[in-house]
Amino acid sequence: MLRRCIRRQGAAQPATAETRQKLLEFARTLPVDDKHDRALAMRGFIATVPGNVLRDPDGAVVADLDTNAFFNRPAAATVNPSLWRNAGLLARHGLFNVADRLYQVRGLSISNMTVIVGDTGYVVVDPGFEDAARAGMELVYHHLGRKPVTGILYTHSHSDHYSGVRGVLSDEEAARRKVPVVAPAGFIREVMGESIIAGPAMGRRAGYQFGFRLPQTETGGVTLGIGPTIRTVAPPAGRAATARSRLPIVPTHEISRTGETLTIDGVRFEFQMATNTEAPAELHFYLPDFKALCLAENANGTLHNALPVRGALVRDVNAWADVLTEAIGRYGDRSEVLFTSHFWPHWGRADILDYLQNHRDAYKICTTRACA
Repeated sequence: MLRRCIRRQGAAQPATAETRQKLLEFARTLPVDDKHDRALAMRGFIATVPGNVLRDPDGAVVADLDTNAFFNRPAAATVNPSLWRNAGLLARHGLFNVADRLYQVRGLSISNMTVIVGDTGYVVVDPGFEDAARAGMELVYHHLGRKPVTGILYTHSHSDHYSGVRGVLSDEEAARRKVPVVAPAGFIREVMGESIIAGPAMGRRAGYQFGFRLPQTETGGVTLGIGPTIRTVAPPAGRAATARSRLPIVPTHEISRTGETLTIDGVRFEFQMATNTEAPAELHFYLPDFKALCLAENANGTLHNALPVRGALVRDVNAWADVLTEAIGRYGDRSEVLFTSHFWPHWGRADILDYLQNHRDAYKICTTRACA
């Protein structure tokens, strides 16, 4: 039924006079002179992928990342100006230095890939989709040096955070070198439920929710909200992804309690369980040697949806707010850097605490109001 309704809509329509007027009125309320987020989004930029394109292992172009001409102009009349600004910032892509020995690859996929420099190699957190993960690691190798991947960490059980793992490490190499693969308790169960049992239906619904097949136009795809809209190119014939290639390398260690610690390639981790927040199986971690806190997908630069249209489990926003409160208490006074699986980092204790407290309060409000 939904597919038939979409087909009946025909060609995209321009904004009505009423829409234009409402968006103009809203634009006047925005702090247009506030460049804070823009500075955060570009801080530590090192370089991006050659030609602003993603390529497959055979060198064929699979995605076009060049969106400067699209976003470097006033907001289109069909798009909320705040969303337009957010989309332009999310589209900034490449390798970024977050702190000493801490890097992120952003804008190549809907999610961020974090790379921590260990004693002998790289600990990779949340490899996104495969072509993006592979391109991100090539940036790391080119600018930081070619070293082995010495650890994998999945912060939670959504596919945009694990399905590109084979772009950075093969199953055979992981087994041969006994690379630690860390995830929250219940990770595999949730992956099986969402990606295998409910996968086909949820995949179709996600296509409608995010508009994956829409062209990047003023009346088409502009942003995914928590990540950029990537202009994909049809893959070469015969390059269909297999079910195995979309699944994670199975974890060798599951984190099951807050306060658990682990050392991976000389890097110390302290973990906080974030169960039943943005994902049923999720964790946060703190890097005491770097004074850096990762809050996975629980402190995005937008208010996250509590009722996922694609059919994922409804989020418990009260539990979500409580986990953020606990994170503030455990790590707020110790953190100089905050980074997440989407959006850009924050630096400085005062800014981090203000950001997290506002975030927590927004989800607390959702316990009494609709936040779908």
